[in-house]
Amino acid sequence: MVDAAANSLGEFGQATCNYGNSTSNLTVQISLAEISKTDFEKGFQNRDPQAVPNLGDAAFYSAGQLSTLKGKVVLLIFVINPAKGSETLSNATILTQKVLTALEKTNHASDLNSTVSVGNSNPVTASDIPVYPGSVRVNDDATSGSLIATFTSTDSFPSIVSWFKKVVTGKSWTVNTALEPEADYTILSVGKFTADTSSRLLVSIEGLKKADRGTISDNNGNPVVLNPNDTLILVTLSGKQ
Repeated sequence: MVDAAANSLGEFGQATCNYGNSTSNLTVQISLAEISKTDFEKGFQNRDPQAVPNLGDAAFYSAGQLSTLKGKVVLLIFVINPAKGSETLSNATILTQKVLTALEKTNHASDLNSTVSVGNSNPVTASDIPVYPGSVRVNDDATSGSLIATFTSTDSFPSIVSWFKKVVTGKSWTVNTALEPEADYTILSVGKFTADTSSRLLVSIEGLKKADRGTISDNNGNPVVLNPNDTLILVTLSGKQ
């Protein structure tokens, strides 16, 4: 038995529909985005995704998220506490197909066939990464166009989450997801898809009560020991600005 409930993403003001059963939860998000197939595919080049054939114009599965482009429609299905890997992907694929079929019966049917020309924009740089005020930057990494920065802060977890939500809202990202899979753990996933821009920002914020806090190293590869009152912030930015 699957239950569905519509809600909003608070500060993001974007509607989603959440589906859940006894083994997993699926967050489904539909957005209209001005992005070409070429730029959509480029956004996944540095994320080692699994291509999903025969789904929309292009589809990729990575880190628990199935992303599908069909015309101007970007459909995201994010799996929280996923069940078995292949089974989870299969369920997400079936749900994507059903959503796309349903959209064909709405006033957005024409958007499923619209295309966007390839645009030009600048690669992301370190200055594009949002830095929480007063945080300590302990590591930076650059891999084929993706930038990863790790920070720590002694400010309260809710204050840090609130600040990042305001930052991504202010930059007018077109695809927004806010997930809270457990206490003191928030994931913000946002994207910007236009004719000349294709970028993604993923912010993982790990508070004191998170069951399994990630291990980190500094720029020299030395392990960083977190203080008991540190919140860990991991920011990944890829694509173009």
